[in-house]
Amino acid sequence: MRSIDLTTGSPTRKIIAFAIPIFISIVLSLLVIIFAPNLVAIFSDSDADVIAQGARYLRIEGVFYILIAYLFIHYGFYRGMGHFKRSIFLTIVSLGLRVVLSYILVWLGLGVTSIWWSIVIGWALADFFGFYIYATKIRPKLIKEEVA
Repeated sequence: MRSIDLTTGSPTRKIIAFAIPIFISIVLSLLVIIFAPNLVAIFSDSDADVIAQGARYLRIEGVFYILIAYLFIHYGFYRGMGHFKRSIFLTIVSLGLRVVLSYILVWLGLGVTSIWWSIVIGWALADFFGFYIYATKIRPKLIKEEVA
């Protein structure tokens, strides 16, 4: 449905299609950041070190939930348009980059947080490619169709 909103219809529908994930991501990010220790404590036996590390992880990832929200939009958008290979490409960028970056960042001395930051960087680069593909491959075709 989102792919239809982004390729047809009024500009207002397009704005709403992008605004809803922003709003939801901001709300979820704030909740995760504020309640990070409580969320980790649900799964821990009150081990202070586990709760502290888990809360640190959630706060790093939580700030960037907007990136994964848009990545899911890209996945659905390209699948909805029948461009499965583009969706798979974005998945490979996001997941494949995590592994490579984790090794590099560990080597640079970031320790366990290297894994957490590599996830965020993977989301960001996959989003970049998702928007780039849209801007260079999809949007020009849509403009030609609107003019014709």
